[in-house]
Amino acid sequence: MSGSAPAPVRAAGGGASPVKHWDDLRHRVMNDMGAMDPATLAQYVHVLASAQELNPQVLDAVGAHVSTSSLELLTPTAIAKILDAFGRYRHRHRDLFRAASHQILVAPGLSAKDALLIVNSCSRTGHKDAQLFECVARCLVGEVDHMQQADLCKCAWAFAKSGLLACLDTGPALLNAVLDRCLVLFHDPEKTTCFLKSNLLADLTWAMAVVASDIDRNTDCAKLVALVTRFLRPQLASLSPHSLSSLIWAIASTQAVTDDTSLFDHIGRLAEQAVPTMRSNASLATIAWSFAKLDIRHNGFFRAVTSLSPERWKLFRASDLNIMAWALSRSRPERAEQALGHIADCAVQCLSTFKNSELCGVLWSCTKVKPHDALLDAAATFLVPIVGFLSGQELATTIASFLKSPSNECRRRVLVELLDRAQRDIDKLSPNDLAMTIRAVGEAPDMVRFRAEVLERAVAFLMQKDPAFYASMWPCALADIAIGLAKSRRHIHQVFSAIAVPCAAKITGFTPDALVGAIDAFSVARIDHSKFMSKAGDRVAQIADQLSPAQLSIVMTALAQSMFFRDPDDPSFGAVLSALSTRLTSLTPVELMRVAWAICVVHPSRRQPASLDTFWSEAGPIIGGIGADDLTDPDDIERLNVIRRDRADQLGPGVIGSPGDVVFDASDTNSVWRQEIASILEYLQYNVKLSVQCEGSGYAIDVAIPSKRIGILLEGDEACGQLCHQPTGRTVMRRRLVARAGWRVIAMPSWKWAAQTDPELARSCLVKCIYDVL
Repeated sequence: MSGSAPAPVRAAGGGASPVKHWDDLRHRVMNDMGAMDPATLAQYVHVLASAQELNPQVLDAVGAHVSTSSLELLTPTAIAKILDAFGRYRHRHRDLFRAASHQILVAPGLSAKDALLIVNSCSRTGHKDAQLFECVARCLVGEVDHMQQADLCKCAWAFAKSGLLACLDTGPALLNAVLDRCLVLFHDPEKTTCFLKSNLLADLTWAMAVVASDIDRNTDCAKLVALVTRFLRPQLASLSPHSLSSLIWAIASTQAVTDDTSLFDHIGRLAEQAVPTMRSNASLATIAWSFAKLDIRHNGFFRAVTSLSPERWKLFRASDLNIMAWALSRSRPERAEQALGHIADCAVQCLSTFKNSELCGVLWSCTKVKPHDALLDAAATFLVPIVGFLSGQELATTIASFLKSPSNECRRRVLVELLDRAQRDIDKLSPNDLAMTIRAVGEAPDMVRFRAEVLERAVAFLMQKDPAFYASMWPCALADIAIGLAKSRRHIHQVFSAIAVPCAAKITGFTPDALVGAIDAFSVARIDHSKFMSKAGDRVAQIADQLSPAQLSIVMTALAQSMFFRDPDDPSFGAVLSALSTRLTSLTPVELMRVAWAICVVHPSRRQPASLDTFWSEAGPIIGGIGADDLTDPDDIERLNVIRRDRADQLGPGVIGSPGDVVFDASDTNSVWRQEIASILEYLQYNVKLSVQCEGSGYAIDVAIPSKRIGILLEGDEACGQLCHQPTGRTVMRRRLVARAGWRVIAMPSWKWAAQTDPELARSCLVKCIYDVL
């Protein structure tokens, strides 16, 4: 019998009967393969697979027969056809692929066409054989210039999918040649899209995004993705959901065409329409991840995702749950909290199927939005025995998760184990994992065990690093360091100065949340940060419409606080105020008061623009109605005092606070007492010389700081009573201190060391007092 497939069987009356033909052919393969010529069997299997007329039973039978009895009789072409049939169905027959790999390596005469079929089949079925792929790469590397465009796409996809590129000697050279050839071809539209299926083009973009770093050509790969995307744009509707996810993933991974909003709107609409019928949860998760990575909040798509039923969420694999949780926690669409609750419920039910990285990832993503008690408890029990085996990233994300809600003994136990390991292995964490750990621990309550040790080790480690260390960090990681140190009240001048330069250089890489957090942290630290703050202000002005009113309020306060480091007429402040002016009703009274304070600082009443009259007419009555019980932060008390002092005619009568409040020099309207004390503490850590004198029942400590002098009066019990309860006594104290012209004055009562006369003890008590106040 010849090696070609039999002619179709004709039904009575001359009409073709395809069903009968394929049934007969399958029956013949199943029953006669033992007596059949191996080449003929390979041809039959190839024809059935091309027509999608095979089934798992036939494939298993063919695989068992060929791998045990006739493989050595087959030519490389016949082997390629059989493997291609298995690849089309993604049916991995281990014995067949193992035997076929050995036969290909020892048999001569492998053609480029057969080699391409073989590696595609291996990649589709997950068969990884580095020797086989190296053999195929050597066969194909010289044929790249003669390949059809479809074969170039298939070649790139197969080697990228295999994950073996780093293990191959010839593989990188092959992919470099494919990339160069594709860049040439895709510059000529007439030679490209009319001959290629859109799904093949999407696979090409995915493959090049995967191998970009392996072949060290990220820029060229991004350029190719942009070119292919341009060709694909008219054909987007014809893409399958899987190919659509491959394309958007490639764009997100290479950061190609990130400014084409109409393209993403089109992709978002297509994805939104496909969500209800999309069978692949992995494709759905990939699209969500890509939109989140690109910071594109497509409302329609995310609305469809968050509307998925609990039953649908149960069908997601652990890896897909992790990816989807990250995307939702980053994008924060409407009803994200509800969807993350469903994800957390599913994670609890299938906890044993998670890898360590997946569990730590989904735990962090879900907890970042809202702590999920059931997931935290289940994860705590699961993680206790394996804390020592977690990677640096897993350790950092898990610490951040449990610090959100350490509310029971089991969680506290695993948290202690995590922090203990973090403080021991702080120098083994990657820069970005270290930054996440610093932020999580810095935001934690003081009473958390090992908190101080972790922060001290982290700060000591950071102070030893050179600029290249900070330059290698992600922008958001730099923000995490600043936020963590500011929240922990460790305003380390050396660290903040080191991160200011890379923060300024990478300002466009900050997410809105990270940018606002970094601005606030630098402002709280009260360190010369003009390198960062000037660019940060400009960046905020560019993205002001993406920030919430609360974030704009924080930025305005920070910019006003740092104005003495910058040009008072900097346009950034005006841009932020302009963006906020139409959303004042979204602010709480306290946030509105902070905005008003910032205006008072930047625009004294004698220079206030007429455009601010409208603001004061709307905000004045609200701020005037704030009472003492509405404010718990001493900073806010002082800010309100400044507003009442400078804008009394627009707020009406009223005094905030009590006779025991902290006293300031009336000539200085820009001081915020907690931040001033924080800056003093910073200088104390760098051995600023102090002049300590005994005044009455307390100490007056003069701190010499370049460009300003600060006087601090630490009162004893007797003077404290006068300061707190007798208005006349308070006046006397105030006059005595403010009499020193040009000094800024802070009075801190209520510390019981008035009888001491030791200056060193006074210094240590000052540090303790500052920590207590902060």
